[in-house]
Amino acid sequence: GKGVYFSTRVMESHKYTEEDKTTRERTLFVCLVLLGKSTLGHAHMLTCPSGYHSTTNKDSIYAVFRDAQAYAQYLIYYK
Repeated sequence: GKGVYFSTRVMESHKYTEEDKTTRERTLFVCLVLLGKSTLGHAHMLTCPSGYHSTTNKDSIYAVFRDAQAYAQYLIYYK
């Protein structure tokens, strides 16, 4: 869908990082995310259904559709 995706599992997020060619470091944001009431999402969603604030795969991935729902708390550099 058209949301911004977050995971509760760092290795899931790691799959979407790229290594810097010079430093060989990767970066990840640790975010505070307001999920509110969540429902099962699907690939064609443009926004949450009425009465819901986020979507999920019912495992470890969540999507939000409003910028104010997520705050980047830390930027982590790692190898």
